Amino acid sequence: MLISFATHPLTEFLAICSFLLYVLLSAKGNIWCWAAGFLTAFLYTFVFIGAHLPGQVALNIVYMMMSIWGWSVWLENSKPDGISIFTFGDVRKHIVFTTGIMILATGISLLMPSYFTSAQPVFEASVIGLSVYATILTVFRKIESWLFWMVINLASFILFFEENLLQTSVMYGGLVLISAWGFYNWRKLRRVEKLQSIKQ
Repeated sequence: MLISFATHPLTEFLAICSFLLYVLLSAKGNIWCWAAGFLTAFLYTFVFIGAHLPGQVALNIVYMMMSIWGWSVWLENSKPDGISIFTFGDVRKHIVFTTGIMILATGISLLMPSYFTSAQPVFEASVIGLSVYATILTVFRKIESWLFWMVINLASFILFFEENLLQTSVMYGGLVLISAWGFYNWRKLRRVEKLQSIKQ
């Protein structure tokens, strides 16, 4: 029964739908995005069990835990700078972490190439590493997280297009546009909260 559920086309379809819902709700700053994110990771865990990809199974279990964490952080609704729940991070930290992720991803992909499914393991490992980092930024509602997601989704579009997975690549192409809107919307939400704090 577990295998039939994991390999059923409807499971992957539901995972894609919940993933799109997660991104849209996240772009709106809606806490329910984390419920959709948990469902997405839960469904993809079964999809990858059926596809015999243990590395991706482990990654989605991590995403489930991060979704629970994201929900708990957003529930607090705290304002780190005293103005808005949406803030900008430190550019220097982003450069350091991004460089570290790229170096680590290159090393892991060279040491464990069988872990990755694409013909470009370094590229795939980098996308996975940056996705985890961008999710952490999303948890803390850093506005520039959407810039990371734009790059990640564009890279995923290229990756899946080259793997001839056209439907998935089209989905990621659409996510590039949603990510751009997310960046615009979070900046707008911050401006609104800033004006409200001034009036008070």
